[in-house]
Amino acid sequence: MSTLTDPFPEHASVGVHGYGASGRAATKLLRVLGKKVVVADAHYNQTPPEIDGVRFQIGSHAIADVHAHVLSPSLNPEWPENQKKPELQALYQSVQQGSSTAISEIELALRAYAKPFIAIGGTDGKSTTAALTHAVGSAFGHQSVLGGNSWRALSDVVLENIDAPVDTVVVEISAFQLHRPHQIHPNVAILTNIAADHLDHYADFDAYVDAKLAMFAHQHAGDSAILCRGDAQAEKLAETLEARGVRVLWFGNQALGAGEGAGETDAALHFRVGDVAFDVPLDTITVLGPHNRRNVMASVLAWVALTGTAPGRDALHEALKAFHGLPHRVRYVGEVGGVAYYNDSKATNVHAACVGIASMTRPTIAIVGGVEKHLSLDALWTALAVRGRMVIAIGELQDRIAAEAPASLPVLRATSMEEAVKIAQEKADAGDAVLLAPTSSSFDMFRSFEARGDAFEAAVRALAE
Repeated sequence: MSTLTDPFPEHASVGVHGYGASGRAATKLLRVLGKKVVVADAHYNQTPPEIDGVRFQIGSHAIADVHAHVLSPSLNPEWPENQKKPELQALYQSVQQGSSTAISEIELALRAYAKPFIAIGGTDGKSTTAALTHAVGSAFGHQSVLGGNSWRALSDVVLENIDAPVDTVVVEISAFQLHRPHQIHPNVAILTNIAADHLDHYADFDAYVDAKLAMFAHQHAGDSAILCRGDAQAEKLAETLEARGVRVLWFGNQALGAGEGAGETDAALHFRVGDVAFDVPLDTITVLGPHNRRNVMASVLAWVALTGTAPGRDALHEALKAFHGLPHRVRYVGEVGGVAYYNDSKATNVHAACVGIASMTRPTIAIVGGVEKHLSLDALWTALAVRGRMVIAIGELQDRIAAEAPASLPVLRATSMEEAVKIAQEKADAGDAVLLAPTSSSFDMFRSFEARGDAFEAAVRALAE
């Protein structure tokens, strides 16, 4: 269609590796662009659909005689385990040698749609910040679409909005979707933070940091980077970006001071970018915790940077009041017997769990555990030292939790979410909180963090009944 740009003008055929959500979306977009598609998936266990112009190769990720490729996030060439797979080595080598090109589904969609975009990356808070950025765009007079990572595949979003009056894309991008080389060049990019995570996929923490910061690789003069004040990795990044002429705007829970960016006092968030300055009263923000105030700052700053204008005051306040957070992110479930229950299943690393724990204002029993990701638990114990009463350990991490928890913090074990919630009810006193704060991925017990959070909420409802 004339409203789309061909990302592969020199290639009539494109290989799509992996036929999950992103692979299916990429296949549809490529067909609309007039490409023949070869789909390769080593793990697809269904009868492939019959689609005009699409050929399936099931049982392997390798495709011969195709020199343009779209890779699923799980086939990221920077992961050591993928580099050891024989069926991927030839593809990776051809990309390194320049005889083939390989991009992520997100890059495919961004190239095809060719609209200004705000990119959101980081370890924690990406999804909430992306949702907030999308929600407040109308207060600046813009119509945006939202996709990527935690959301619908961006290619699907693009196809649904080819003829819509959209002027900006808000896209959440994970490190898995930033494999290099890439040409992703955001007009505005937000880095929520950098904390240890996914060390089961990256060689070490430095490799993980490099993968995260790749989102900023092509920014230059005229672009803006929205960075979290006090984050060591962000401070290093800022030096590199400012040397290129990128405008760096800082946000944080401290007072704003004399510079540009956003900060807070007891009554309001304060914004200043060039000649644009305005405040947002704290009572317009419904989501809980200082981390969510940072998310609001980053989202609003991104639009100020993109538009050079202040928002409509009433429209912004209405958008923020209407935003009650995303499921599974320190979400209030209910109160049973004077005990408040909170679902933070999205806390899939230690840093995220600590942020949720810090949001608690009551003595807290934490349900902790999940996949072994080889992350230090030291920060968890520090966070729980303030209001933590007890830990109920679940999943693969049970043994480590029991062995490493300080003697002052009792640890009990549970073999299911229902049992964990029941134990928490028995041990909690009126006025306490019970927080699902897993610190890790869910795949040892559940198919997703959403399924884990749903199980927690169902168990809480069962208590009430």
